[in-house]
Amino acid sequence: RLYRALNLSNGMRVLLVSDPTAQFGAAAVDVHAGAFSDPEERPGLAHFCEHMLFLSTDAYPVEGEYSAYLARHAGHSNAYTAATHTNYHFQVGADALRGALQRFAPFFISPRMDADAVDREVHAIESEHTKNLQADTWREMQLLKSLSRQGHPFHKFSTGNLETLGGPGARDDLLKWYRAHYTAPSMALTIVGKDDLDTLQGWAAELFAGVPDRHVDKPSFDQLPRPFADADLPAAYVIRPVRQHERLTLQWLL
Repeated sequence: RLYRALNLSNGMRVLLVSDPTAQFGAAAVDVHAGAFSDPEERPGLAHFCEHMLFLSTDAYPVEGEYSAYLARHAGHSNAYTAATHTNYHFQVGADALRGALQRFAPFFISPRMDADAVDREVHAIESEHTKNLQADTWREMQLLKSLSRQGHPFHKFSTGNLETLGGPGARDDLLKWYRAHYTAPSMALTIVGKDDLDTLQGWAAELFAGVPDRHVDKPSFDQLPRPFADADLPAAYVIRPVRQHERLTLQWLL
């Protein structure tokens, strides 16, 4: 494999990987903003934004075009929202990589976030939340969050639900949050394909140079107090699980 790292004119960092033997192409965009950046009054907004980008863009206004294209070319995609990052990635047949990138790049340039889609996707997140209520891993994580100090964003409810994301102003808050955090210098793009590095670089520049540099600061949480004060540690919690199992978990704050 051959590798090349570069910055686009808008400040987006790029890593290109050329593998002439590759049967599949792939790409990922990591946005350096996640659940820690949720407004206190809108828990789950970063996760909600992740959901909304998959639906439609100005370049491809028909909902599901991205997923349908990947499916036609032996591909698939996914995304996840973490504390300080949101990651979007896909894999597709090698010959269909450029077409997938054409449908992927507008996520970060011109998502439509139509009002009817916003309402519909809130209910999809509510279904996800309802499922999590009976999952011990999610329950344990949220319990730990709720026991942490309010002055650190770890305490937030990161997935969101109908109560936190529905109601008046949801779309306006979503667009405001997107514009405040989805900026090219806070993103990193990786492309892996069978094509040579010059070709991959041309695609990256052509398709992703349009991601705006909104001149906003990248979120930083380095100066905040730790989520659990030293005076409160060590601490132990006994949790009654939904399923019948026993587990010991040890955590250290570093």
